[in-house]
Amino acid sequence: MSRAHRVGAVLRPTPVPERGLREWLIFLGAIAGLGALFTFIVFVTGKDRPMIVAVPAYQYPAKGQMWAGLTSLEAGSLVVVNPASGPGDAVDRVYEKALEPLRRKGVRLFGYVDSNYGEHSVDHIVAQAKRWVTLYHPAGIFVDQTSVDSSAVPYITAIASRLHALGLQVTINPGQPKIDQRLLDKVDHIINFEGPLSTYLNTTFPDWVHDAPDGLFWHLIYDVKSENEMAEVIDRARDDGAGAVFVTDGSMPNPWDRLPDYWTSERRLADQH
Repeated sequence: MSRAHRVGAVLRPTPVPERGLREWLIFLGAIAGLGALFTFIVFVTGKDRPMIVAVPAYQYPAKGQMWAGLTSLEAGSLVVVNPASGPGDAVDRVYEKALEPLRRKGVRLFGYVDSNYGEHSVDHIVAQAKRWVTLYHPAGIFVDQTSVDSSAVPYITAIASRLHALGLQVTINPGQPKIDQRLLDKVDHIINFEGPLSTYLNTTFPDWVHDAPDGLFWHLIYDVKSENEMAEVIDRARDDGAGAVFVTDGSMPNPWDRLPDYWTSERRLADQH
């Protein structure tokens, strides 16, 4: 042990020239300022938040070009499958054939189940999920029309717990941003907006969406007629905390039965984020 490190030894720091110390502090201040600026930019623009394309594919595969276009999705993207407002009673070979190239690409397939805002029991949802597993082997279950206020927390928690126990991911669709925050760590995805562009532009999302895990929130926006509008919506979705998005020029009564004319550009823009 050297003298300088003995107990009781008095250590005297080497003096730093005043000019050198001042320049060093200026340098550190500049670095700290740049770091803060970068953090601010990332927070404001959301450009660090990963984004995927997630498509509710509500067109029968033999009717139109939607499913052929879905094969261009990147691995990790998500597609909701809905043969019969649920899995149906037997395998539909047309669906089975359409799903196979998506599986090979690594696209995650979610089976559709309707909760009817809590009218369908937890047991019913789980039974539908088990049928999905038997018939089509999805990665997860898309639980549509879910309530997400405080009274729905036990219901959603029970569904998520039992579906996770089956090895399935869980998406819930309240379609709006007023969500009891206790649900945020119960499920894998929450659609906190579904609706037309006109409503989307007037929707305010709570600040806490930016603190949620990446990929939790999913936006579905229809009646977006131009490619320029689509690009603006993709940017807004990212800024409002969305980790999954689908934008379409489709309209009611079923905006989810086709891919938009700007599909190629949408995939490219979303994949950049």
